[in-house]
Amino acid sequence: MSFLSASNLSRIITCPPSAFLPKEKQNFSRNAAKGTNIHAFVNRCIELGEDNARQELPARMNGKAVIDRLQVPEILKDLSDIRSEVALRWDAENDVCYVLGENIGRNYYKAGAKDYDIVGSVDIIATNNLTGNLVVIDVKTGMQVVEAITSEQLQALAFMVARSMGYSGSVETRISKVNEDGTVDSNFHTITPEELSILELKFKGLRNKVLDNLNRYKTNEPLDLRESDHCKWCACAKHCPLKNAEPCLYIREDVEETK
Repeated sequence: MSFLSASNLSRIITCPPSAFLPKEKQNFSRNAAKGTNIHAFVNRCIELGEDNARQELPARMNGKAVIDRLQVPEILKDLSDIRSEVALRWDAENDVCYVLGENIGRNYYKAGAKDYDIVGSVDIIATNNLTGNLVVIDVKTGMQVVEAITSEQLQALAFMVARSMGYSGSVETRISKVNEDGTVDSNFHTITPEELSILELKFKGLRNKVLDNLNRYKTNEPLDLRESDHCKWCACAKHCPLKNAEPCLYIREDVEETK
């Protein structure tokens, strides 16, 4: 299945054919495992409470040193009605957004997603007790610095959350960056209802561009291929028609592959 994953939208915007070109299976690095474990722990804290979640931690695991010191309350401060690992699907063709479930393990196909739907999983959805606004949080664990105001991933997720919930107000997006010492640095951006409407057009246009390139690919016509920093870790690199494309032989250690 070829989904347009919210986590890959930055790459797809730069190079639309990367949404459908054949991909090489990439290895699961230690950093990726650490990031997955930290996300799973935050999820369990939301489900069980932090004390109970800590009691079930194994003695050894990737990321254990960070988890032992993780300041979970900093991520959840001033929030209520908290949900975690919520999977979403945007059927842009029929203009409908769906909540596919929670903790589905990115198995969007079994949950009902179709080719070239825009899909994604939100780390945390909540209500801000101070403003009453809907909050969408992306927990980051890699070395890469990401700003909420420029994150296409958060933009798409914010739109899908608002549309699927019938929410018409502003959405507060947040990047909560987990540091190696367990501290959390967060940055914020509020998306207005008017901006959400603009984002809808932006991502619909992107999907149309991907489908246009797919049709050209099938008839051996030129594609909108563009080189960028994404090429360094793109799983499509080995099959990229660009003459100077090189096989992706490594995993960038400072990028979390699972988010």
